[in-house]
Amino acid sequence: MLSASSCHIRRCVPAFVFLASGILSLYPSASVAQSLQGQAAIVIAFVTDTSGKPLAGTDVQVVGTGVRGSTDDAGRVALLAVPAGNAVLRLRRLGFAEMTIPITVTAGMGPETRYRMTPVATDLKKVVVR
Repeated sequence: MLSASSCHIRRCVPAFVFLASGILSLYPSASVAQSLQGQAAIVIAFVTDTSGKPLAGTDVQVVGTGVRGSTDDAGRVALLAVPAGNAVLRLRRLGFAEMTIPITVTAGMGPETRYRMTPVATDLKKVVVR
């Protein structure tokens, strides 16, 4: 018979709560947007290459704040608690030109915006393995 100690519930529940909160941060709900009303916004961005293919792993940052995220496999990122007002988004990904985009952030749930990154040749330094 299984007991609570053999299932290690104390370890499983916090891990589930952590994973669930991470999943919810990717798909903000209206209640999250309402709780941010008057304070900050949720900024949602879709990042693709010039052909429209989603770019997973793109670093998206609100310059001058600690707000940042990385795009998922669909090229989507949701940035929570973005301060209202004028801001600059910085998009970076290896093999693509860095983008800086001025945005105006209003409190609550912001619009979903799309950005197309341009590929660039990247010079890598020579690595010698001995």
